[in-house]
Amino acid sequence: MTESVALTRGAPTLHDVAREAGVSLATASRVLNGSNRKVADSYRVRVEAAATKLGYTANVAAQAIARGASAITAFVVTDMTDQRFGALTRALSRETEAAGLILTVAETGGDPERERKILQTLRGQRPQGLILGAGVAGVEGPVAAEISALQAMGTRVVTLSPESVDDDADAAARAIRVIRNLPED
Repeated sequence: MTESVALTRGAPTLHDVAREAGVSLATASRVLNGSNRKVADSYRVRVEAAATKLGYTANVAAQAIARGASAITAFVVTDMTDQRFGALTRALSRETEAAGLILTVAETGGDPERERKILQTLRGQRPQGLILGAGVAGVEGPVAAEISALQAMGTRVVTLSPESVDDDADAAARAIRVIRNLPED
């Protein structure tokens, strides 16, 4: 009696989906990555069925590299227990969701080296936006260099200080408009 052993080799790739659907890699990519280029309905159905069958999910990191940015907007704060940030974080969460973005929140504890490491990690994620809360040491040194590197790759940076914000919802909406490069209302 022989047993069949399933080899696990990681998550299914776009190549796997294309092969399963019997289409080119370009066609599979157009269907699954939201391209504006027209794909025949019969191909679209085959690709979507193959993706479902294989359990394919897009590689967000690869998409971020290809597009130059991810759907991430990061909010970096010194202390998440500071009540002034609670309402602002909730407002940012609502605004990013409405804009089709994902909000990531990171706490630095006021440690400039931790801030630098967080910003360096974020740079690898290619966020569309970076929102700096009060107290983040972005004025000079290594933290400023990381912020400059993020800006050089197209990340839009906004500074929000709870003590300077009269209306959390309005401040969040303005910040997301800046990040999405939309005109002010």
